[in-house]
Parts: sequence; C-alpha cells; structure tokens
Amino acid sequence: RFNKCELASLAAHPSHQFDKEGVLLLRERHDGFFRRSEGGDGVLARRKKAPLRELSCVAPHTPVSTERWCRLRGNLLFYFKSRDHWSEPAGVIVLENCQVTLDDSTEAPFAFNLVFEGGTQHCAALCQSERDSWITAIHQASFAYMRLQVEALQQQVTARQSSLPTDIHRHRINTGVTLGVQGRRSPPVDVNEPPFLEISVACDNLRCDGDGQPPSPRVTVQVLNRPQTTWIHYAQTEVIERTSNPNFLSTVSFRKSDGLDANTQVRLAVYDVRERVTNTTTQLGQAMVSLGGLLETGRSRLSLQ
Repeated sequence: RFNKCELASLAAHPSHQFDKEGVLLLRERHDGFFRRSEGGDGVLARRKKAPLRELSCVAPHTPVSTERWCRLRGNLLFYFKSRDHWSEPAGVIVLENCQVTLDDSTEAPFAFNLVFEGGTQHCAALCQSERDSWITAIHQASFAYMRLQVEALQQQVTARQSSLPTDIHRHRINTGVTLGVQGRRSPPVDVNEPPFLEISVACDNLRCDGDGQPPSPRVTVQVLNRPQTTWIHYAQTEVIERTSNPNFLSTVSFRKSDGLDANTQVRLAVYDVRERVTNTTTQLGQAMVSLGGLLETGRSRLSLQ
C-alpha cells in the first residue's frame, strides 16, 4: 500500500536530497487492444456477438522507449512524464529484490535491465559513463546493501575498540600494563600510588548559545603518548549548570604508573552538556599542552581553539 500524494510530494523534493538524477530511456509497457475476427460472409464478427475465444490481440511489434527524467532516492526510483525535470511524476520503481544486468540485445547502445521476480524493466542511458553511474547507484540503493554496510562498519568499530583502549580505567582492568609501549613483564598498576601531578581546572568567558543562555560546561581530559596515535580518555570533571565561568571541584591526578611523563600530551576539551541522560554535548573548544609544561609553570592559562 502507498499514498500517491505523499510519493508525488517526495518526488518533487530538492535535488540535494536525491542520490542521483538524470535522463533514462525506459521501455514502455504497451497494452494490446482486442478486435474480433471477420466471419465467412465478410460481416464483422462483432455483429454476431462472437465469443471471447474469437478475439485476437493486436500490439506493437517493436518496443518503444521513452526518455524520462529519473530521480533516485534511497531504494525509490522516480520517473517523470518526459525528459524535462519540471514535468510531473509518472511512477516509481522500488529497487528491492532485483538484479541489474547489461542488455546487449536491444538497439539502445547503453542499455541495462532491472530484473525482478515478476518481470524485467528495460532501461538505457545516453552514454556509457551515465550507464555505469546509474548501475552503481542502483546497486547501492537497496536496503540489503545498506544493511551489509552497517554490519561492516559495526565490525570495524568492534575491531578498533578491542585493539585500542579508549578509556584509562578499562585499559587498567583489561591489561594491567601502562599506557606506554612496554613488555608483558611490566609491573601492575598501583591505583593507590600518589600522583606526580594533580591539577584543578577553571574556565572563563565561555560563549553562550544562540539564545544567550550560558552553557553547562564539563571538561574532558585526554592523554597521548608517542608513538601512539589514539587519544586515551583519562579523566573528566563534573558538570556545572548554566555558567560561563565555572570553577570545577574535581581534580585530575596524573600517575607515572600509567606511563605518563613530561613528554605526554594532554588535551583539555570543554563541552556544553545539553542533555545529561542521553549525554548530548556540544564542544566549545579544546586546548593542548604537555605535562612538562604544566610541571614547569604551576599555573597555566590556555586558549581554547
């Protein structure tokens, strides 16, 4: 079941909402018309009310292809009444459970077929590059292809999460080694070890939103040890509601047993927490500094980028 008005409205959306659009030659499905055969006395059989078995079907012998403006959005291929993109939509083809094959049997030089379980739709492009582009877009239009893409991305995310630690606490529990690249004989992490550096964080003049409301800031601290390339979530402050000049009570403790030294890079990212339940945040800015720089200055004022 479908809503004709909603489909027509969808077909008229702006071009940037479509995956591909252009001119295609679509083979028309001409229905034959029936006529009655003539009787022996030359009088048309319709005068004798001939039965249906004496009717013959007349249809065109050569297929007719019409140039139509086509627009592809998701798995819906809309085709219009003419090649003019301002013409009215004439129909839609749902690209599910179909295969795309090249068609060398027709007179059109750049033809291809959409093969469904219930039949075949013959199509043709105006040039080879357009045909190849349409075939690629149609291959990627089905829900099955999208599901395969999602599964592949999920596998990549799982593989990266399993091989690269993203949280210092998970890293300590799973491996029992430091952040640095060391052997398996590294001593276990002593979480009771006193930190070699402890910092408190404050911000001022954080920008407000478009309505002039101050943010609800939170600072996330990440660390990076070369030659590693992945930032490790090390700590974060609490959220302070509606202020542009927060002074956070939570402090951040850096321990040598985590593999941190003066060359360790620290990234301080400030977020505006819009919704705590869903953890919806907007980044206000970030600043980078080395632990060595923090140890030397004692008090640092960093500009958010």
